[in-house]
Amino acid sequence: MYKYCFFLTIAFYCFFIGHYGCENWDSGFITGFCWRLINGENAYQDFIYLRPPVSIYWHSIFMQILPVEGQYYYFRIVGYLLFALQVFLAVSGFDHLYDLKKINVNKWAMMTVCFIISVHNFFANPWFTVDGILFATVAFYIIARFKNRNYGVYFLAALFCMLSALSKQSFYFIPIIFTAWIAIENGLKKSVYFLSSITIIGFLFFVWINSITTFSTFSGQVSGKTKLSDLFEVGFRIYLHCYHNKFIFASVLLLPFIISFYKQKSIPRLSVYLKWLSVSVFASALIAIPLIDFKTVIIIFFNAAVIAFIYKTNFSFKKIRFYFPAGILLGISWCCALSLGYASPILFSTGIILVFFFLMYEDFAFIQIKKIYPLLAIPVCIFVLFTATKPYREERISSLNYSLATVSPKLKYIQSDKKTFEKYMDLKQLVSRYGNDYIVAPSLPMAHYLFDTQNPMPAEWLTNFEINDDVYGFLKFTSKKHCPVFLEKSFIDGEPFIKTEADREWFSLYGLFIYKNCHPIAETDYFLIYDADEIGKYLN
Repeated sequence: MYKYCFFLTIAFYCFFIGHYGCENWDSGFITGFCWRLINGENAYQDFIYLRPPVSIYWHSIFMQILPVEGQYYYFRIVGYLLFALQVFLAVSGFDHLYDLKKINVNKWAMMTVCFIISVHNFFANPWFTVDGILFATVAFYIIARFKNRNYGVYFLAALFCMLSALSKQSFYFIPIIFTAWIAIENGLKKSVYFLSSITIIGFLFFVWINSITTFSTFSGQVSGKTKLSDLFEVGFRIYLHCYHNKFIFASVLLLPFIISFYKQKSIPRLSVYLKWLSVSVFASALIAIPLIDFKTVIIIFFNAAVIAFIYKTNFSFKKIRFYFPAGILLGISWCCALSLGYASPILFSTGIILVFFFLMYEDFAFIQIKKIYPLLAIPVCIFVLFTATKPYREERISSLNYSLATVSPKLKYIQSDKKTFEKYMDLKQLVSRYGNDYIVAPSLPMAHYLFDTQNPMPAEWLTNFEINDDVYGFLKFTSKKHCPVFLEKSFIDGEPFIKTEADREWFSLYGLFIYKNCHPIAETDYFLIYDADEIGKYLN
């Protein structure tokens, strides 16, 4: 029954939820880069891409093989299927190692819960974080599945570790934590096998990069945006400051001490305190679900799982060795959250859920955990399913009743709201009027993909971050193009995250310069049209 439930859940997302929503930022970002590759451009050399290259080359394969009509929707189906695959691999690998039946958990039921919570209302279009998780879970499954591991197994696991690391910078840690796992479990010799495989794959990647661009160009783009302070912020500080109320934070820390003292009539040992602290933090996460952003709830839950791991291992090498695969899953979740734009481990809630309930099974045994699992999982899943009816950066599904098929055949089967429909139709008419050579600023990264045109700019999204803060260079480049610039009015009037002048300066100085200095040659309901030649007059 649970197996059917898992597949029915995936089908629900693919064939119902997947039809709705077409937000103008993230969901077309990787798609725009894939379109460049399909049209013969090379990453880093022909356009700026600030992340390692695996995601855009991986998804360009699907762009080549999926039907053109309805392709955007088919990307979503592939996205949900790949998301389900990473959940399946993580849970199945964990089951091979620890046998979930021993803690009265059906692995298919666990997969269903993990899929619903992890995917929440995130768009299923191509995204580098999701790819990093997928490849890391493939590596996890390979190591977990094969007890007698030869060099071929280690090489295959190393390949997927590197694919994970080359999807996004935050997954650079994946080869490191997997090396530690192999060293702790199988000894130094096997870890050398694994490291040698990493080295060979890294060398082949270096050769390939030098065939499409120079290594200095590549490294200059992928290593120039983040600082150590950013790593501290998203790697540690968010977990310490997830409680915005100091009284609540103090209560969560104090409650385990009170419970332990009441039970033992003495100052509790560290292990006892950690046990009840893990329970206390977990309980606070449950209570917070209807009160705060769900991404923050998962951060709190991650803390509970980490505390449970420390409690169970108790600084003993023998116990650390036994529980280390659980630490690997927590490590993948942590890598997932290393993001300046989406700093939460929610996309790999699978690892957190598995680890916490496996580690705390014995401690929850007194309340008949077989009954408490559905008691916790069902209401949480219902809550998350409700959030899925409001797609990422969109209105409720009930408001998304405009078909986008007339915008582009690639958007067939997709429905959005009136504003999005009118905006894309407005852009379609501008392309028809001005021709195929045009610039859209600062967003709409999949515009050229939708209308089968070629982007004349060496960036897919003209924001400060995505052009590597080279505002002057991009303005000068634009001024040499004899084409129109379509500036989104929403950038001026107020996107959901762009309300003030300071927001506009933070988001796109490129777009703000054009708006403040140049004179539009035409105007529509959703765009201001500028002549790119005019921009040069205002540059020093």
